[in-house]
Amino acid sequence: MTNQVEFSPIYLNPISNGTFDHALRLGYRPMIWSPVGGGKLLTGDDARTAKIRALLAVIAKKHGFDGTAEAAMSFVARHPVGGLPIVGSGRRERVDGAIKAINTVMDCQDWYAIVTETSEMLEL
Repeated sequence: MTNQVEFSPIYLNPISNGTFDHALRLGYRPMIWSPVGGGKLLTGDDARTAKIRALLAVIAKKHGFDGTAEAAMSFVARHPVGGLPIVGSGRRERVDGAIKAINTVMDCQDWYAIVTETSEMLEL
């Protein structure tokens, strides 16, 4: 059994709406669509997205990722539900970057920094 779930550094609803709790309880790994927010994390120009993208850039550099997309995928893969990000590209370098991101364990401090940043921005 699986489920396709939207989840990204700018869309955290599955954490709080019971979706991930349900998956953990039943023991399935959801497929995660839109791990880079439908591309918004890469190109969005609103203040909230720009601030999250800047944080992802710092985290990407720290972990040796090519960019923010890989940091976002690492963030998605780090949640205990073990979600499997769907890569929306057939380009070899993007697929390789996604594989590296998924196989790199983002430390808890970085993961929570992203959650905190996103949550604080939602309160605006």
